[in-house]
Amino acid sequence: MSEFNGFIEDFANGHIRGWVVTHHKAIAKIYCDDQYITDISKTFLREDVIAAGLTNDNAGFNIDIREQLAGISGEHFSVYVLLITLFQKISLIFLVVDA
Repeated sequence: MSEFNGFIEDFANGHIRGWVVTHHKAIAKIYCDDQYITDISKTFLREDVIAAGLTNDNAGFNIDIREQLAGISGEHFSVYVLLITLFQKISLIFLVVDA
């Protein structure tokens, strides 16, 4: 089983939505390009993720990042989730956004 699994399902109106599963004590962080945005610290129940056998815990997230994106310029930027454990960093979910 993977240490970290997830998916960014939607990015619209400054909200990033998806799910993330970690099987060890780890921190999932959202970045936009190289700028730290926030941790994924509050998750909610996702029946589809549970039904897929990925976890029995809360995994869904819906985070408003409009304020953090206000200072980012350019036509394209990337949004990604980075898992940080004691020994490694794993970038798993990645999304390129057209501004």
